[in-house]
Amino acid sequence: MTAGPKHTLTIAVRDPLTATGTQFAQPHWQQGRAIHQRNRDGARIQALQQSYPCCEYLLGAPLFLQIAQQFVPTVAFGTALEQIGAQLSHWFSQQPQAQPILADHPFLLGLLRFEWGWHRSYHAPRWRKLQPEHYQAWLQQPDQPLPWQLNSGLSLCRSRYPVAAIWRTLTQQRTQQAVDELLIEASAPSLWLLYPTATDVAITPITSAQLAGLQQLKRPWRTANRAISAPLVATALQHHWLVATDQ
Repeated sequence: MTAGPKHTLTIAVRDPLTATGTQFAQPHWQQGRAIHQRNRDGARIQALQQSYPCCEYLLGAPLFLQIAQQFVPTVAFGTALEQIGAQLSHWFSQQPQAQPILADHPFLLGLLRFEWGWHRSYHAPRWRKLQPEHYQAWLQQPDQPLPWQLNSGLSLCRSRYPVAAIWRTLTQQRTQQAVDELLIEASAPSLWLLYPTATDVAITPITSAQLAGLQQLKRPWRTANRAISAPLVATALQHHWLVATDQ
């Protein structure tokens, strides 16, 4: 018996807003396109608002809506709604009309990065924790496959402003909680690590040395001549910064 010819089925996802052809020039198609465009942009803008609630509260809903309306068309077709705001901070920093806003709120770019980090960590998968004995076993046999990986939900934010405190204060204000006065001043850059917990997101300041240690844990065979910090490993295991690879 001989096998028959193999057929490959290819399914193309067509964006109706970019479809061409004489049939798409008809009035009813144009009307349908306009409705589709409004619905799509509306869903994307809403996703952006949900990703940056503190930034929207700080700037005010009308101004944030204007920013969203200009930003959303730059996002590639097919981008998942939870990923819509990934490039907002970079895009905003490149806009000439953003300069007066940044003059009023010089910490805004840092706050955008921080809030996106929180959003990213919150929606990250919850990985199975790495057991300490598996870590110890690899140290005894480092030629074996690495039994851990860095948690994909880790987010790093760096800023000269106290963006964690700013974010916390804005969260309290928009949820009508009691708020203490916050003094905002620029200082030496600080680092914050955001990471998913079972039901929320935790935030902790970290040092440059701790960041270097995490990067070393990511690829320990490349730095085998350098000792890995035992306290950092204990912290990484406790807070699930390291997770098992056999998920």
